[in-house]
Amino acid sequence: MKHSGTIRLRYAVPLIICVAALLASCVATKAQDTHIVPLATGTTASAAQASTQPAAQAQPPAAKPMFVEFYTTWCLPCRQMEPVISRLQDEYGNRVDFNIIDAAGASEEKAKYHYVSQPQIVLVDREGKIVDTIYGYQGYDGLKKSVQKLLALP
Repeated sequence: MKHSGTIRLRYAVPLIICVAALLASCVATKAQDTHIVPLATGTTASAAQASTQPAAQAQPPAAKPMFVEFYTTWCLPCRQMEPVISRLQDEYGNRVDFNIIDAAGASEEKAKYHYVSQPQIVLVDREGKIVDTIYGYQGYDGLKKSVQKLLALP
């Protein structure tokens, strides 16, 4: 009996700390400005270098499918994916809208695209429907296949 109580307490404390940190993060995120960083066709820019625009000027209805990445400046996998996404943008930028959204803000976009963690990539078809969500670091080949599947949709 003594050990089972110790084990329960052992797992409860980290869980409580995680929940408290998540709640604090949500409150802090709500207080920040919303920013979205679209990549212009034919350009490559890192998320840290790109300029931001208010969400009110965000996306008009898309004629092209969208590749949306959620990142944060402190996220190592996000930074490792920058050259991969830039390469994809160079190859498919004329057929797919590439958008980088700073997950430190952007509450509306996070709700719209069901944000969970970063890096997170959301693929959106021409009608604005989410067709795939990819979590964590992804290499060039995997993302290229995902973009090709997105382009194959009607």
